[in-house]
Amino acid sequence: MNTHEIQMCVMDCLLDDEVESLTLLMEALNDEDQMSWRTARGQMFSVTEIQIALRTLTATGYVTPCAEKPPAFRLQPIPYDEVGVNVPWESVWFHLEPKGREAFTRWWKEDGQHKYL
Repeated sequence: MNTHEIQMCVMDCLLDDEVESLTLLMEALNDEDQMSWRTARGQMFSVTEIQIALRTLTATGYVTPCAEKPPAFRLQPIPYDEVGVNVPWESVWFHLEPKGREAFTRWWKEDGQHKYL
């Protein structure tokens, strides 16, 4: 599975929820279920692979990182270059943007479903 496909797997895991944390993404990607991305890939996803994918996806605007910020302590978008620097990975939640959904859908129709169904 190449880097682009790993990014698509991450976006697939973000499709159904408003936000997901790195921990929840890792759990979803590495699920032992027969229909999981781990099974399709034939090996587990590493934390580093997922962090790299999330950095790329946030840099392209497909995913927005969010964190709780004072004074309201509600999730708010944060600059992607703060992830893992000013805001620890454990405190960041990721939101899939409409253009990320479109990119995933396009990939799935053109390439993904033929390879992974």
